[in-house]
Amino acid sequence: MSGVRSVVKKDFNDALRSRRLLALVALFVLFIVGAEYLLVEVIGGEVTSAEALVVSLLFPTMLLVPLIGLVTGYKAIAGERESGSHKLLLTLPHSRADVVLGKLIGRTAVVFVAILAGFLAGGVVAFALLGSYELTPFLVYLAITLLYALAFVSLGIGISASTGSTSVAVMASFGAFLLFQFLWSFLVGLVDDHLFPETNPEFLQAIAQFSPLSSYLTGINRFLNDGPVPDLPYYQEGWFAVLVLVLWATVPVTVGYLRFRSVDI
Repeated sequence: MSGVRSVVKKDFNDALRSRRLLALVALFVLFIVGAEYLLVEVIGGEVTSAEALVVSLLFPTMLLVPLIGLVTGYKAIAGERESGSHKLLLTLPHSRADVVLGKLIGRTAVVFVAILAGFLAGGVVAFALLGSYELTPFLVYLAITLLYALAFVSLGIGISASTGSTSVAVMASFGAFLLFQFLWSFLVGLVDDHLFPETNPEFLQAIAQFSPLSSYLTGINRFLNDGPVPDLPYYQEGWFAVLVLVLWATVPVTVGYLRFRSVDI
């Protein structure tokens, strides 16, 4: 574990020196606070509670967090392999598992600090604008958003560990963003319409929930908006949404590590 800790420390310190962390914190704070002010003061009347506020912020959050996660992760290992600095790192007492896990933890910490700062500032501003509200909706929204962010950092690190080219990594990350944010449900619907026009099989409806975005929205709806709903199919339950996000937070980085472990560097 000492190898993992040293990689995490180096990665986090590099983010501080490059001011990447400060830039992300500023981005999230400006985004959350600005959106809250716009929704409460400009739109007005429609936002009367913290729960309504966080639901109103959902659309921009679900686009910004994946971008931040992928951009933070895609260059973590591929960039060092391309520059050759990974050879120095691996001559120290670090295994390849230490490098991948350390990069995942370090980059996730950077993203988490930015999100937490944004939500902390948002909570203060929301209290000032709304007067009072229940804390629970903010905490639920924050917890699911952090898991959503971890899923995309893992995806970025997995891509980065799978290639020694930052050009390939950035193209793969951009493709993943387009696929999971815009194309996944469309493609599943296309298969359903052409191959199963009459039956609409349940397994395709379940597959539609396997994108991080679909699971994020389902989790927000079940835990924050709808609450318990009787007789829902399993793939629309909150626990299934969390399970899918956990899989996205673990499987891509594991696949990336297996690829990184097998290449000759």
